[in-house]
Amino acid sequence: TLRTGNLELDALAREARITGDPEAIPLSGREFSVLEHLMRQSGKVVPKELIEQSLYGGGEDLSSNSVEVLIHRVRKKLTDMGTDAEIHTVRGVGYMITPKSA
Repeated sequence: TLRTGNLELDALAREARITGDPEAIPLSGREFSVLEHLMRQSGKVVPKELIEQSLYGGGEDLSSNSVEVLIHRVRKKLTDMGTDAEIHTVRGVGYMITPKSA
């Protein structure tokens, strides 16, 4: 189980939830995968290119903002569920997840 703030991710069960909450956060397969990537590197920047390669492989056509749209959807779901984990954009590099600062 990976943890960032009050957000827990169970990679085996492929579920994310707030600590102590039995309700899983509803995530698509790609949303879960991007969240897992970020949480495995919590506090570190994950390059956008690495996310693209791992999620879309080399064979799929993707628009220039596919990763941005995916990150936006994950951010919204995390916020709507009340997590205290934040996904930050590091301009020109990638993304990272951290607990909200007090």
